[in-house]
Amino acid sequence: MLLTDENLVIPLTQSNMHTLLCSYLSGSENSCSIGGMGALAEFHTTHPTELQSHDNYFCANSELGCISIKIQSDQEVLAYETLGKHEDSWRWGLIFSIPKESCSLPNYTVLREIGKDSNANNPAHRNDLLFDIGTGIPHVQFCIRTNENELISLLQRHEGTAIATSGSPVLDIVAKASPHRVVQSQTARIEVYQKIDLYKTPMGPHTHLLPKLLRGKRSHTSNVPLPLTQAPQLTIYPANPLFDRYGHRRKFNKAAYDRFLPSLIAYSAPEFYAEKIRLRTALLNHVSPEDYPPPNSRLTRTAHEIELRQQTHLSSEKKYINQWRKKKRNHHA
Repeated sequence: MLLTDENLVIPLTQSNMHTLLCSYLSGSENSCSIGGMGALAEFHTTHPTELQSHDNYFCANSELGCISIKIQSDQEVLAYETLGKHEDSWRWGLIFSIPKESCSLPNYTVLREIGKDSNANNPAHRNDLLFDIGTGIPHVQFCIRTNENELISLLQRHEGTAIATSGSPVLDIVAKASPHRVVQSQTARIEVYQKIDLYKTPMGPHTHLLPKLLRGKRSHTSNVPLPLTQAPQLTIYPANPLFDRYGHRRKFNKAAYDRFLPSLIAYSAPEFYAEKIRLRTALLNHVSPEDYPPPNSRLTRTAHEIELRQQTHLSSEKKYINQWRKKKRNHHA
């Protein structure tokens, strides 16, 4: 069956937002992130998670960290797909954003003491001190939280200096001390309790800090068509049909594909999904690839290629789909 916008449109109401977030936060293979290029926190639902929700507030807890979300009145949602590194794969996500003019968080580029973390999810940590390490990423604060006197003294001595830099001795000490990390936007906050692993990325909630990437002060990759007027606050990564929770390749999981489709139809850029529908209609009608007017923008060309990749898994007419893909390869040769 060919799905069109009229089949699965989901209005952006508080009730639907509540259903959407509960669905993604309770899924065993979904994950979330807050941050930007070079500094972000991730929350994975691979560990036992307790989900609480009421009205416009959500909180998911595990032994290794937590995420809390408070939906803004001017919240926007963008569903997107990007090309994967394998020739038949893709990535996808949902970005929650607010207008840049609504942002009020400070954007430090040096170490700053924030004070006691009165918003800590666990009351036991509300007297611990927060320090913004000064990543300079717009609309996001990347902080550490501690009650260790020795670490507090070190951080207070270096307040006002840039420590989120390659080779920073202060940053090295922080990494070895492994305090809690707190990364927050105006919409969401991720707290990471588990230790920093200096050698490999751990499963469950964790953070990434890559000083070289911070120089660009970019909140997101250019592959994501977020309007320039919007500030990203939270990204959700639904389970991918081709990769399991550990990133290992698996047989195509159509159920995972079907679960994300309503969000893609409702919240993707209109021209992006329009190209997917245009191509899908042509494929259903067995149009020759030579007779198909090519897409004329970067976004629609991406949509076109992703739809072809998805059809290699969805369509029973593999030979026909391969003709389209071969034509595209010859065009770029």
